[in-house]
Amino acid sequence: MKNLELQNFSVVEMDTKEMCEQNGGINPFLGFAVAYILAEAALNPRAHYKAFMEGWNSK
Repeated sequence: MKNLELQNFSVVEMDTKEMCEQNGGINPFLGFAVAYILAEAALNPRAHYKAFMEGWNSK
């Protein structure tokens, strides 16, 4: 059996800030989507609760 040696691939572990910079940052549309969902839930909480319960109790 042949001895296999590990090669150095120059792999470096990145933290969250470095990954965000490398990947181009946070998607701005994500913030708009979250704000829209929270605004809709705040303006009509009964409808959201009803929809949640219908989904929870469905078979």
